[in-house]
Amino acid sequence: AESPDDEFALFPALDPNHLFPHDEADPTSGGEHGYVDPQGFVRDTAGRHTGWRAVNFFPYGIFTPLTGSVSGIYIRLPRLFMTDGGSESIDTYMANLALLEGNIKGQTGVGPFYLGDASTVPVRKGFYPVGTEFAHPLHYVDLQADGEKGPAVKGAAREGAAREGAVREGAVREGAARGGVARDGVAGQGLGAGGPAAGYEFPGTRAKRLKEMRYMYKWRDVTLADIAPAEDADAEGPEGLGGSPEAVIGREGQGWVENGAGWILAAFIEDRRGDLRTQTTEELMQCVGCHGNVGNTIDAVWSFQRKLPGDLGWGEMDYGRYDARQPQRTRLRDYRRQGEEQGELEFFYHSVIGADLYGVMPREIAADVARHAREQGLPARLGLTHSLEDILDDEALKEAGAEERRSRLLERQAIMRDYAATRAYLYRDPGDGAHYVRGAILYPDRETMKANTHLYRKIVLDQSFNLGKDVFGAESGHIPFTFRSDGTVRDAEGRIIPAGAIITSRPYGEDGVGTTPTGIVAVNAAGEPIDRDGAPVDISEHPERAVGHVSSGGTFFTLYNPILGDVPVGRPGE
Repeated sequence: AESPDDEFALFPALDPNHLFPHDEADPTSGGEHGYVDPQGFVRDTAGRHTGWRAVNFFPYGIFTPLTGSVSGIYIRLPRLFMTDGGSESIDTYMANLALLEGNIKGQTGVGPFYLGDASTVPVRKGFYPVGTEFAHPLHYVDLQADGEKGPAVKGAAREGAAREGAVREGAVREGAARGGVARDGVAGQGLGAGGPAAGYEFPGTRAKRLKEMRYMYKWRDVTLADIAPAEDADAEGPEGLGGSPEAVIGREGQGWVENGAGWILAAFIEDRRGDLRTQTTEELMQCVGCHGNVGNTIDAVWSFQRKLPGDLGWGEMDYGRYDARQPQRTRLRDYRRQGEEQGELEFFYHSVIGADLYGVMPREIAADVARHAREQGLPARLGLTHSLEDILDDEALKEAGAEERRSRLLERQAIMRDYAATRAYLYRDPGDGAHYVRGAILYPDRETMKANTHLYRKIVLDQSFNLGKDVFGAESGHIPFTFRSDGTVRDAEGRIIPAGAIITSRPYGEDGVGTTPTGIVAVNAAGEPIDRDGAPVDISEHPERAVGHVSSGGTFFTLYNPILGDVPVGRPGE
């Protein structure tokens, strides 16, 4: 058992020293460490099951290694689900996890009760059983981290570097200051100076250094009525936990809050030296924001419904089995969204004109989209009036007025939709004939990786996590166009904000709620808002007729299904 003084004994039985990759010859190296076995189960130094199981899920398009953070995800059910007749049964545990997966993914044929000693626990549609735990380490990105193991591995890097053709720079270096920055400018080692850091790399560009350690514990059952937004804005949900965002249970200094939906959320984050500290209640409210009454989650969880099919989904999160020797290739298939013909990434690229959380086009994705446009002759075929460079250049949009911005973005949308419809984000592997996601749209280059780390470092030094965890840049004019006026935006006083100026306020009502329509509605090919019959709508006169929400937020695709299907898609005609 871990010492209570061990700073890495953060959560029950989840010790970094148990996360070594499996070595069939000597999986524990003579009892020195645990390991993740071929079925994704985390074992301790004696080879015993800890109950944790690693989950490999399909990443959301706006949360990939390109964005500067990568995840590990681990799930554990209560011991009752691991035993049959009082004795440990891994087969029973696997069957119960399979039942849970089928339930969360809305699959048919899921039984009414769990198995073994949990046979009296009902399978509640769309909900996890009480006692479920999720552990979520959030890592820095390291382009050298691709799951290597052995005595030659130093943190997540080889001294001397180099595998032919590899992108082997910018990684964690042995001897780097724990809270500082490595020689080449990327975060130093953080998951222990000995043990794990000396013997393996995490897969999927997951650096040894953590940004955060996050944890969820399902402590009480809830119903749909408990977690549904209150009809009356002044009403609170059952037990004072639902409805009102002000009703949050937590204790300052202990690093946890209740999310109002049956889960305890706990988290640790870096202090200025790089050591993990408990998060404040204010910082944890960001966790509640994502793990509360939010669409795309199922029972407040983002990941499990996107677990890769079958055995592919049981194992360390590897972002397409990233290989530093061949960063342009992945082994990640795209899958149909459940109940739809479109692939998950196909729908994403069909829907966006920027490809990160803030509507900005990452340089690597812009380059791949431009490649496709040139190869397919899209400027001529689509009748584009702007050059590809201008269409895909976010910098040029910063000072653009409404008409110029609209013109360029509509042409970008046309290119993106062709990119999606032809599934140009996939490549065909000549070996097995299958289609996989192109590495260019998942992985950053060295320059982007370093920039992401340097920018986040500013927040670590400031300890300003309560104000957000993203920095756009330090250079002059770094704020992206999505936060700048197009010359039609008004500030809180009702004055027009000039084109190119940063939006620092918006009009709001007496209740403090913003009154600016979002304009997020369904549109036709010409970019005009439409009603349910496809007819154009003037949303300034009849916003209620448009498909979507123009007043308070949301998305025009109100029935988006985040559940990953199990049918892979390929490029049409190949």
